[in-house]
Formats: sequence, structure tokens, C-alpha cells
Amino acid sequence: MNRFESSALDAIRRRSDGVRDKTVLVACSGGGDSTALLVFLWSVRKSLGLELVVAHADHGLRLEAQEDAAFVQELCRRLDLDLVEARLDVRAHAGEQGLGLETAARELRWAWLKAEAVSAGAGIVATGHTLDDHTETVLIRLARGGGLGAITPLPARQGLRWSPLIEARRSDLRAYLRQKEVLWREDASNEEGFTPRNRWRKLLEEIRSEAPTLDVHLWETHA
Repeated sequence: MNRFESSALDAIRRRSDGVRDKTVLVACSGGGDSTALLVFLWSVRKSLGLELVVAHADHGLRLEAQEDAAFVQELCRRLDLDLVEARLDVRAHAGEQGLGLETAARELRWAWLKAEAVSAGAGIVATGHTLDDHTETVLIRLARGGGLGAITPLPARQGLRWSPLIEARRSDLRAYLRQKEVLWREDASNEEGFTPRNRWRKLLEEIRSEAPTLDVHLWETHA
């Protein structure tokens, strides 16, 4: 077990995430965050007594989706893990419900993950949320005028959802994967400014150059 795995495992125990000896459905898109999540959970599964099943959804929005799916399939083969897959018609759902694509994708994906968790006998769905996601979410809420609710932190465990790496920076996850010599897929749409989160990510790059410990201090303030 390397330093990153030991530190993240200590955080899980410190927070009392309540996941020991559970079956966990791991949501994996093939991107850096979810790939690091899967590799980490596979590495510490025996320490926590976890049984892992992997879930991958194709949202029907990207030309590279088949390559993403093939990447996750190969990773699961190497780790000897069962994989469940689905193709979600996000555009149709967005049109029917009058939603933006991001919201429609989130709704369909989470409904599918909950159903697959029941089918797999999993009481937990693991997601690759990071400390960066926490900061972005707080600022988006504040910008929309969320009041005191805006500064409520993203908890590591909330009902079915579990984000074991919520206290790790996105850059830490990439460094972890490079150390493990594991590749990941890059989603070019993350660089496009059509969602508030993508726009905040760009703004935060400059803010962090002035305040590199912003994310940690914001998390500590909430704690």
C-alpha cells in the first residue's frame, strides 16, 4: 500500500464512513477521477472487506464513448471485476423534461446506478468526487444565492452515495495513477465553457495560484 492509499484509507476510518464488509457499486466513466477511485478501492478492498462491482454508462453524447467503454472493460478485465453497462438516452430525456444536458445526464445516470445497486445487492454507490468538486459546488451555490445551505459541505457519505476520495485534490488522483502506471481517459468537453462547473474550474485555476490551499481551508471551515 503506497502513501496515497494509506492516507485515503485513514481518512475513511477517521470519518467512520460505514462501508466495512459491504458490496460497493463503483461508478467508472474511465476519466481520471473515477479511474483513480476504482484503482484505489481495488487496492484497499481487503483492508475494508469490500466486494466491488463496476458500473459504466454511455450517455450518448460523445463520439469517444465506445473507446471509453472499451477502456473500462479492459481495466475491469485486468482487475478481475464484474462490470455492468448501459446506454442512456440523455438528449431524449432532456427534451422530454425540459432539462439541460448536464442535469438530464445526472438524473438518468443516478436512477440507473440505484437500480443496478439493488440488482447487485450493493448498499453503496462509490463516486469519484474530489476536494475540487467540493469547492466548485460551494462557489456555484453561493453564486446562485443559496444562503447558508450553500456552505453545506459535500459529505463523504450521503445515503447510497459514497465519495471516499472527497478530501483528495484532482491533481493528487492523477499523480496516484501515474505512480501506479495506470492510464485514464480525458473528456475534452470538460474544457468547454457550456456549464457553470466548467467555467468555475477555469476561474479557480487563477484563484488557486494566489491561494493554493483554498480547497483544504474551505473543507476545514465546513468541518
